[in-house]
Amino acid sequence: MKKQFVWGLLAISILFSHLSFSKTALLPTLTKVRDHVYNLDIGYNTNVGIVLGDKYVVLIESGYGKASNKKIIDAVASLTDKPIKYVINLHMHGDHTGGNKFFESMGATIINQANVIYSENFDKHFPASSRLHFNDKLVLELGNETIYLEHMNAHTFDDAAIYLKKGNVFFIGENIRPQHVVNPGVLGMRSFSIWGKKAFKFINDDTAIVPAHGKAIINKQVLIEYRKNYVAWFNRFEQLSQAGASKEQMVADKTAKELAAKLNLDNASKHLEYYEYYATGIIDGDIEVPVTQAVSQLKAYVGRYTINGKPDIVIELIDDQLVIKQLASIISWIKPQDNDEFKVMKYNGGHVVFERDKQGQITSIKTMPHERAQNKEKFEGVFVKHL
Repeated sequence: MKKQFVWGLLAISILFSHLSFSKTALLPTLTKVRDHVYNLDIGYNTNVGIVLGDKYVVLIESGYGKASNKKIIDAVASLTDKPIKYVINLHMHGDHTGGNKFFESMGATIINQANVIYSENFDKHFPASSRLHFNDKLVLELGNETIYLEHMNAHTFDDAAIYLKKGNVFFIGENIRPQHVVNPGVLGMRSFSIWGKKAFKFINDDTAIVPAHGKAIINKQVLIEYRKNYVAWFNRFEQLSQAGASKEQMVADKTAKELAAKLNLDNASKHLEYYEYYATGIIDGDIEVPVTQAVSQLKAYVGRYTINGKPDIVIELIDDQLVIKQLASIISWIKPQDNDEFKVMKYNGGHVVFERDKQGQITSIKTMPHERAQNKEKFEGVFVKHL
């Protein structure tokens, strides 16, 4: 009887040992970055950061929606019983914001850079009841960690980078893509000059750098090499263009493809699977040299344009370059091409054309979607007033 009692106690002890261990045994999809920082692979090479604060949890990204919500909840539950207080979106795209409304319904506050209001997914993914927007910078204190958010304006106009000071972890978002060739930003390939200046001020030799996609958690030296190869790839296209090569010749160029292959940080087997498609998009958006117009000429286009049944289109002059904005639709640089035609400087962005009256005054704007754009709806806006 005594032996049975002892064995019973032992079994109970083993059971409770197993239950307590379940809080520390990582799920296969979780990677421990620091003692309080984890990276969760939610599938489709998409990552969600989990930061464990003294009293609550901060999620970096919310996943792509219903299919990933449970994965995130289960992962957090395997680490802590603390509630999720904040969800930080690194940028506006749906594969990173699809779970926003779900986590908002659980009491979380959604944090975005202010330009998110121009996202085409804004009404769908960004709940009004719990929004916290920031312009340039924001600091969150978690007790055991300080989170710095900074507007990058690189991959998208609402791009944010996140630095964890005590953990020395940098969430770089989609400013690198370890498994993909292309990473167009708001200025296409030139976005690298934007985020590079901002990102490297946070990064030292011991910083863990976590991308929004892919399995690789990289360091400063890998990032420097990655950036160097990306710039070399772009410069190769420019070199070929200046030598008179056709688009087809540039896409087929062996040297350019070899440089693109060096960007495969995850050793992904299908890294170059869509190379022709992506390279063509980069050449279309970046290599065609825009016409130069003086700032005094650009000011003529600045103003508000009304569209029946749609939010107004606004043209602004920022850093001596024109920007097109439309709520819940678009925000992008536009570059002069020919007379009053401008290229929308985003991937598959298309064109906008301004029209003038007999006196040479701007009267309207027309949008001309790219042939590969998902939304091919055309708009015509009537000029209302200068800003």
